[in-house]
Amino acid sequence: MKGYLLFSALFVFIISCNKNDVLKNDKKGIQKCPEIIVGSPKRLGKGDTVPEISILGPDQECKALSSLKGKVVILSFWASWSAPCRRTNTDIAEVYNRYKEQDLEVFSVSLDGVDDRKKEMMADEEYISEISRAKKSWIQAIADDSLTWTNHGCELQKWDGQTPKNYAINSIPKVYILSRDGVINAIDPGHLLEQEIVKLL
Repeated sequence: MKGYLLFSALFVFIISCNKNDVLKNDKKGIQKCPEIIVGSPKRLGKGDTVPEISILGPDQECKALSSLKGKVVILSFWASWSAPCRRTNTDIAEVYNRYKEQDLEVFSVSLDGVDDRKKEMMADEEYISEISRAKKSWIQAIADDSLTWTNHGCELQKWDGQTPKNYAINSIPKVYILSRDGVINAIDPGHLLEQEIVKLL
């Protein structure tokens, strides 16, 4: 069967998460949502069904991609420290503001934070301080770029977060346009972003 199905021959371990779930702490006390682990991640293509995402938002609540089922979704991987991502944010915000009343939603996953290699080299206090700084940068970028949708998440692990691993993300910005049933309709559409969205609305 075509598509990257969550319940396929590949082993997929899923723990659902919503705002009522109890948050877990990592070894250094940083809060996280229960992880969703895709057993055999692969680079996704047009026509694939995307894996679930469960990720902590700025409001300390878990955000689930599945909560947007039935909507056309722009799924964006970005980071506050990336100039190309910030330019892409501007484009996404413009399209979102134009079509948000027509069942368009955005789900943004930030790759801000501290990667595992750097984390292991830090004392606990230094790590917590750096995580705090990265979180502030992420939240400030949301405000500065006028990203007014509510579905923002960040694992504060840069490339080592479980979500970018599940999606085999190796560069950002990375943008997926999802149909109402969670199937990828376009990847990195660039200046064709609005055109791709209009096709699905």
